[in-house]
Amino acid sequence: GRSPEITLSGRIRMEAQPMEELLGSFDSTSGFMTGFLTMDAAFSTEGRTWDELLGGLAGSAGIAIDHGVILKSKIIFRVMERLSLQQVFRGRPEHVPRDGFYFELIEAQVPFKAGVAEIEAAVMRSPVFNATAAGTVDLARRSLECDLYVHPFGAVDSLVSRIPVLGYILAGDEGALIVYRFAVS
Repeated sequence: GRSPEITLSGRIRMEAQPMEELLGSFDSTSGFMTGFLTMDAAFSTEGRTWDELLGGLAGSAGIAIDHGVILKSKIIFRVMERLSLQQVFRGRPEHVPRDGFYFELIEAQVPFKAGVAEIEAAVMRSPVFNATAAGTVDLARRSLECDLYVHPFGAVDSLVSRIPVLGYILAGDEGALIVYRFAVS
């Protein structure tokens, strides 16, 4: 016969949990990132198969990852790290590994419905550059569509945006002289 339908609902709260321990239980993401995860999520779903459960997932999650390193970073991160003027003012903390891309904070509020997470305003802050992202993650199809906006000159942007009137003219509402947009899929 048919598999019985499964109904799940719950709430997950975590405070400063080490990412390497959490990700270590998933083979495909092991060694991807370090840092400390704080999360408050509520969810519900129902279905007979894993794909149905993912496709029916609804709820929301507030996520923050502090003082971490993206260990499997793309070349663009390394290039931007070398070019960033902000490195002159601040480097990575001594206790952080030299491999990978160091960040101070990644945070997002993520509502999801019918297995699709809507990333409305994810923010990453690092000594190298700041970034924001908006888009969708389809959990059942395992696909991502988002726009990533990179602000590479955080120190310069911060200084320029503080100049009365001229700072607003040069940096605009974003508070940035230069913003690079990347389409990610």
